[in-house]
Amino acid sequence: MPNEEHASLQSSDYNKNKTNSDISPAHKVDGVMSIFTPVKGYFVTPLIINLNILVFILMVLSGIHFLNPDSADLISWGANFRPSTLSGQAWRLFANLFLHSGIVHLLLNMYALMYIGMLLELRIGSRLFGIGYIVAGIVASVASIYWNPTTVSAGASGAIFGMYGIFLALLTTDAKEKTNRKSLFSGITVFIGYNLLSGITGGVDYAAHLGGLISGIILGYSFYPGLKNPIDIKLKYGLPALTIILLFFCSSWLYWKIPDNIIRYERGMKIFVAEEKLGMRIYQMPQSASKEILMAEIKDHGLPVWRKEKDLIAGLDKMNLPKGIHTRNKMLLEYCDLRIESLELIYKSISENTGNYNDQIKKYSIQITSILDSLKK
Repeated sequence: MPNEEHASLQSSDYNKNKTNSDISPAHKVDGVMSIFTPVKGYFVTPLIINLNILVFILMVLSGIHFLNPDSADLISWGANFRPSTLSGQAWRLFANLFLHSGIVHLLLNMYALMYIGMLLELRIGSRLFGIGYIVAGIVASVASIYWNPTTVSAGASGAIFGMYGIFLALLTTDAKEKTNRKSLFSGITVFIGYNLLSGITGGVDYAAHLGGLISGIILGYSFYPGLKNPIDIKLKYGLPALTIILLFFCSSWLYWKIPDNIIRYERGMKIFVAEEKLGMRIYQMPQSASKEILMAEIKDHGLPVWRKEKDLIAGLDKMNLPKGIHTRNKMLLEYCDLRIESLELIYKSISENTGNYNDQIKKYSIQITSILDSLKK
């Protein structure tokens, strides 16, 4: 096998000595520990695997569920979530590549990474493998938040698809002998096709997979000339560098084009929650409070706050938001109406010193509780 500085796709002498055994991974598995042990030609892959496993162990030790972590927990650890990422937390585009939503997710991704790492890293060199992984992963992350306004995205699959994209691109060139090229191309194509089609059904970050794959294919074609002619510095380093710059430029442009409606909505909801506490002060008044104080609280604070809350939600609902948020807004508007109607009856009950409205007030309270329970789901 050639050394790391001269990848296996670049030497005519090497191609002459190749056999059909090339269809097997370039790095041979010699015991389970060899999967996790960095060696020459298989150096970056185990480092990435080990880092992903380490992060997952730390997450579990911190109390996060190892089978099905909550979205909030994933976000706290750096998951890619449009409102958070666009709010000055662009580091999530990179950090989410090392997070996984459960042990099954982690094992599936690490198996796919191990396999492509054994096939590809020695052939293109550890340096290009590592760079390609990071670049494709970040492009995949940008694609994810562009396409998914409210999805919490975590996992290495976008970057892994990028590595399969690189290998797929190289298999369409004359960098490998024809026999093995056809065999590998068929296997990789089936793998990519199956995973992309399964992503359409939902539950999978299809945008990240596709973004990683496309960027990987582009990177693969930019790596090819340098791998065939390693002596030419412009081809070996210049062309990949230019391609990476262009990918980052396009990703940055796409990043700044992402609508910030969700961010504006989140800001509006923070105001809603803060004002809601003011609107609930009447229920925290001491029993010794006089009739005049209670009525003033409802008239001057309670009712104006809830009418303002209703106007706030109505304004937010005019924005271009996902269907689920519009459904939630509808419930919030009903919630505000019930609060207003309930306070109006409480005001009348106090002013008239009567209990005639108690049944209706209780009915409103039950409806309010039902809506709050639905909103928590």
